[in-house]
Amino acid sequence: MSEGNRSRSRLLPSLLGLLILLSGLALLAGGIKLASLGGSLYYLLAGIGLALSGLLLLLGKRAALAACRTFPLAGRIAHRSWNLTV
Repeated sequence: MSEGNRSRSRLLPSLLGLLILLSGLALLAGGIKLASLGGSLYYLLAGIGLALSGLLLLLGKRAALAACRTFPLAGRIAHRSWNLTV
C-alpha cells in the first residue's frame, strides 16, 4: 500500500475518533456535574469510556472498541444494580 493510500485510509477513523473524543469530553463534563449534585455515576463513567475510546481510535489502537463498551456497561451496573452515587 502506498503512503498516500495509507494516509487516506486513516482519515475516517481519525475524524471519527476526534468526534467521539469531543462527545466523550462533553459527556464527562456533564457527568462530573451530575455526580457532584448527588446523581448517577453513569454519565461520568460513560464519558470516560467515550473519551478514552476516541483517543485510542485517534492513535489507531484496536482497544478503542473495548473501551467504548466497557465504561458504559460499568456505569449501567453502578446505576441499576448498586445505585451508587457520590
